[in-house]
Amino acid sequence: MHFNTSHLEKQEKLALLLDAKEICKEIVFEELNVETSFKRNKTDKTFADIFNYLQDSKIHFFVGKRFNKHINQFYGEISVCTLANPVDYFIFIYLDASDIDALLKKYDLI
Repeated sequence: MHFNTSHLEKQEKLALLLDAKEICKEIVFEELNVETSFKRNKTDKTFADIFNYLQDSKIHFFVGKRFNKHINQFYGEISVCTLANPVDYFIFIYLDASDIDALLKKYDLI
């Protein structure tokens, strides 16, 4: 299930990302360089590196709740990527269901 974030300003989305980082179960950093591949790859960039790129570029932002059928429970995902860069960078943040619910309430997404 996807949550509409269109009413949030970019700085609010980035604040949500920072909040999620503090309580996440897992965080993944990837990059896509279409000059060398059409597949995202792990990157050695840090959260701070990518966060700086996010502040200076257009972004795609996703907040969702997904169901893992293998463990029979929901989890949260917040993901963001840069747009219009020669190399696009991605952050995927995974959260417990209760943590994503708290962020959904805090940022008025439900």
